[in-house]
Amino acid sequence: MRNLLIDAGKFFYHSALRWFPTYGIRTLDAVIITHSHADAIGGLDDLRDWTNNVQAFIPIYVARRDFEVMKKTHYYLVDTSVVLEGAAVSALQFNIIHEEPFVVHDLKFTPLPVWHGVGYRSLGFRFGMMHHMDHDEVNESLLGLKDTEGLDVQLSYDGLRVPVNL
Repeated sequence: MRNLLIDAGKFFYHSALRWFPTYGIRTLDAVIITHSHADAIGGLDDLRDWTNNVQAFIPIYVARRDFEVMKKTHYYLVDTSVVLEGAAVSALQFNIIHEEPFVVHDLKFTPLPVWHGVGYRSLGFRFGMMHHMDHDEVNESLLGLKDTEGLDVQLSYDGLRVPVNL
């Protein structure tokens, strides 16, 4: 089994403390970044600590435009030559992705451009054989999350309407 993380947001550390032990996650095989806002990359510095304490390196898959932002906001993770002697150096391996399918550990990811706020494109991803799943079977298994995690979730479907009262 592989552990692929989509985004490392500003609450990554707290989420990892809560969920990694629950699910026995001890390594991260890759991180795929959707965009360069804090909700997606704010936890990158925690991954630096991860590579210094848990595993030797982590591959990061990121679009060129978001990597350019990271070169400014997280310059010490991208260009480790600027790190002062004695400081913890990251072992994050940045891989530039394009808006075309790519493979991570034998799993095909298809980037899907989506709007994330006004005028800002992010990437969603389709991965694996999701379109071949049995909708009713998956929803049945998701019902278990209500009892174990307190989450009332189900798959969406064409024509789904979600009322929102503002």
